[in-house]
Amino acid sequence: WELAEERNNQVKIRRNQEQALQEAHQQTLEAQAHLQVRIDELKQQEKATKALKGEMASTQEKLNQEREAREKAELLYDDLAKKQQDLEQLLGQVQQSSVLLKPKPDFPKPEPVQLDV
Repeated sequence: WELAEERNNQVKIRRNQEQALQEAHQQTLEAQAHLQVRIDELKQQEKATKALKGEMASTQEKLNQEREAREKAELLYDDLAKKQQDLEQLLGQVQQSSVLLKPKPDFPKPEPVQLDV
C-alpha cells in the first residue's frame, strides 16, 4: 500500500513537472514570438530612419545648392551694380565732352576780298 502511494506521488510529481515544463515552453514560445514582432518593428523603424536620413541629406544638398546659387546671384548683382555705376560715370564724361565739342554759333563769314594785281 505504501509503495502504491509512493508511486502515485511520483506520478503526480512527474505530471506536475511535465505540466510546468510545458507551461515554461509555451511561455518561451510566446516570448520568442513577441520578441520577433519587436525585432520586425525595429527593422521597419531602421528602414524608415534610413529613408529619412536620405531625404534629409538630399534636402540639405538642395539647400546648399540654393545657397550657392543665391551667393552667385548676389555677386553678379553687385558686379552689375558696379558696371552700371561705371557706365553712368562714363556717360557723364561723354556728356561733358559733348558740351565742350558743341559747334560754336555760326557768325557770318566775311566776303572774300579780291585783290587787283
